Amino acid sequence: MSNFSEFERPLAPQKESGSIISHAWENYKGIFVYALLYIVIAFILGFIFSLFLPSGNVEGYKEIIESVKNGKSVDYESIIANQSSMGIGSSILSMVISSIFGALLFPLSAGLIFIAHKFNSKQNIDISDLFIGYKQNTVNLVLYGLLMSVITTIGFYMCILPGIYLSIVGIIGLPIIFFENKTPVEALKKALNITNSDFGTFLVIGILTFLIAISGFILCCVGALFTAGFVYSVQYSTYCAYCGTPYEINKD
Repeated sequence: MSNFSEFERPLAPQKESGSIISHAWENYKGIFVYALLYIVIAFILGFIFSLFLPSGNVEGYKEIIESVKNGKSVDYESIIANQSSMGIGSSILSMVISSIFGALLFPLSAGLIFIAHKFNSKQNIDISDLFIGYKQNTVNLVLYGLLMSVITTIGFYMCILPGIYLSIVGIIGLPIIFFENKTPVEALKKALNITNSDFGTFLVIGILTFLIAISGFILCCVGALFTAGFVYSVQYSTYCAYCGTPYEINKD
């Protein structure tokens, strides 16, 4: 995004996990309606994309939903066995489709981060702001989504720890590519450098964000609608803490 820069001001939290989470929570309360809309849109798009998945995957999702709805335990062993019987070809196809879907959501995620920024800087928010990622820097956002999806998946398959590490790196990566108009590789390099410079803080932020985000599933699956969007508020607050609060440059 060429018309954004950064500077230090009170709108940014301290480089401490508690300060960042607190800052993110205050912002999240102000953008909650938009976060809820984001989750609903993502759910609808996810359902549409699931129609293109191999039938075994769709049946597996249906079985999970029905079990939760009826208060029964989910027979994951049976679901995994059925999916395994589909063969490696179907599994690869499912991974490819899932990666593409996730990448196409990155511009929408950037829109929610932009809304968090507008709330933080006391600007008027419009519902169209949620879709700003599809109006500018779209290609870089989608390519970055594909890049992170591929390397994170490889990281989890090779060993769980690399996957977790790359997921933590991803906390600050998305706002970097959105606000600074970086290429996917440039954004990843900067995210790696920042994360490695203070990995302990990023690890705590990642753990706390994960616990808050999944609390909706633990308390009630429907509750996930109210907590899942918190991740993007944390991404924005983390960016503000380590890169400065972005501001729009007025062009004459």
